Amino acid sequence: MKRNLHALITMLLMCFLGVVGANAQSTYTVSFNNKQDTQSTPGWFTFEGKHNYSDFTGTYDGVTYTSGLKMESSTTVKFSTTANATVTFVQSTSKNPDRYLSLDGTAVPQTDGTADAANTVIVYTKTIAAGDHMIRQGFGQAGLLFIKVVQEASTQPTLTLNPATINLNAYPFSPKVSDTFMLSGENLTAGDYNLNVPTVDGLTVSPTAFTVGTDGKCNQQFTITYEPTKDTEPATATISATVGTLSDAITVNYSALVTAKEQRTVSAATTWDFSKTGLTAFEGVKTPVLYANIGATTSDDFAADAMTYVGSYPVSDGGTACRVSASNTLSFKTSVAGTIIVTFSNTGGNGARYLVVNGEKTNYSEATGKADVTTDPISVAADTVTINSDKDIKIKKVVFEPAVSELSIVVKEGYSNYATFYSTKGYTLPEGLAAYTISGIDDNNKVVYGNTYNAGDAVPAKTAVLVKATAAGTYTASVNADAAEFSGTNLLNGSETRTAINEAGYMYYVLTNDANNANTGFYWQKGTDGTSVTTVAGRAYLKVTKAQAAKGFSFPDETTGISAVSTSANSLNDSAEMYNLAGQRVTKAYKGVVIQNGKKFINK
Repeated sequence: MKRNLHALITMLLMCFLGVVGANAQSTYTVSFNNKQDTQSTPGWFTFEGKHNYSDFTGTYDGVTYTSGLKMESSTTVKFSTTANATVTFVQSTSKNPDRYLSLDGTAVPQTDGTADAANTVIVYTKTIAAGDHMIRQGFGQAGLLFIKVVQEASTQPTLTLNPATINLNAYPFSPKVSDTFMLSGENLTAGDYNLNVPTVDGLTVSPTAFTVGTDGKCNQQFTITYEPTKDTEPATATISATVGTLSDAITVNYSALVTAKEQRTVSAATTWDFSKTGLTAFEGVKTPVLYANIGATTSDDFAADAMTYVGSYPVSDGGTACRVSASNTLSFKTSVAGTIIVTFSNTGGNGARYLVVNGEKTNYSEATGKADVTTDPISVAADTVTINSDKDIKIKKVVFEPAVSELSIVVKEGYSNYATFYSTKGYTLPEGLAAYTISGIDDNNKVVYGNTYNAGDAVPAKTAVLVKATAAGTYTASVNADAAEFSGTNLLNGSETRTAINEAGYMYYVLTNDANNANTGFYWQKGTDGTSVTTVAGRAYLKVTKAQAAKGFSFPDETTGISAVSTSANSLNDSAEMYNLAGQRVTKAYKGVVIQNGKKFINK
């Protein structure tokens, strides 16, 4: 009887111990109530991306929440388990009630959870394996109130430093930066141990030692601080912890830009192409910061030493833009009056969003986010220039041009004293020049002049002209802001940049000499067949339909380089190139009017 009783007691004790052992679990929680993170084990959960709170509300497990973590597109909550676990997360439905979350990259629809409409929450419970895990946005900006992870017991020793990577970048506006990391472990040998901390200028860790208790556990938070005394190129250091044969490490990426640069005031033409900053991302700044002081590269394409930004997205969209709004603003200083040209687009929201310059709403807007808008020149005074918007827009490029009072018109030697000219500014034509627009082509392949401008006349802005000079040389024209706008037809077009153009259905000609260098006129650009042209800044080109096309065109007051039609078949050289009236090369078998060596023939 005693033996049986002893056996029964032993069996019951083993069962009891087994149950206790089976239920020896580790629980980790984080709450986002009261607009703060409260963790049961500090540092066990880590966060990446945007970390903002909003007034998501709800009640769960007897706790009333007045705020939650706003799960934006970049917001990530990370944690790691060393054994199988159950994760419970609570979403608020007080606003954005149709949104949902994702776990480890897989969407978790609301139908996977238990809805409690009275308390405006949905509770999700999922089983997860040992490893790294993350909770992110699934669809839209959901509100996350609470997370609990219950991890099964394990007899395996573990030692983990978390997070795996820390980025510490010091700048003039933030010369001292810090972060925290967590060391956790179970089933370890009790004792006192030291972290392995590298020697780096300005880098300290506190504390540098940790303790494993008699229960074999270690849960300790450390603070890492970086306050460098000199500029340092991006580099990497490793902090590690070792207990017995177990070891773990974190990677610290650090850099220092502590020597502040002063903002340069511009007076010459300056460009800020936001795809040329050399940066792919940067966190928001609460005070105006010079781009040169956040590591952007100063170059001809991006004057990082002359532009400041304040707001959430100094670098966005993978390093191709910055974002401005009513509170996010670009700013530069100029010592001279001038103009700016801005290229921008909507961030993708519905409805027109307007560019604002110096606090004044412009007429330039974009509504879809699918197209870039480039403004005409916008006048700015010699002062601080601010650029933002009534709502979020992406700024792709800003170009400042100083106001000029004079323009140079160059007439080169060797072109019969002709030149072409184009400017976005109106001007007064100087002595020694006459200028013409071209309104058409006559039957003799001569251009037809439209408007004629003589010395002293005002030539409108953005009007391409043919110029006739008394002699080759450089002529100075005074800018005339009062020049009237051009009206009428002009086959001449111009550009202030180098651009390739090849619009279907048109032929293109530039001012040059013919193949024999005998006649100056409009001919195909060298190396082309007339179906395209590469513009030259400040010059003009002739654009005609294919129905008007010929191999070249001369001027009304010059002996034409393309003569009247000859009916003499003996004058046609069968072995020389010939063209039809459309400018197409033809063979001697072609019947009708052909052009050869600048003359027209009837080939019968």
